[in-house]
Amino acid sequence: MNLWRGQDVPDPSGRLVPGARRLASVKLRTAADVDQELFTGWLRRAYELEAL
Repeated sequence: MNLWRGQDVPDPSGRLVPGARRLASVKLRTAADVDQELFTGWLRRAYELEAL
């Protein structure tokens, strides 16, 4: 999964891996890799950053 502005999103879990520009990504191999609460927080923060 790639997240635009992901490098600007706080990630205390350390799961977001910086990519080109502001992009960050996380590798998902199984459904168990999905942390709904964590991912929702990332998406909300990325959305807030875009609204600035």
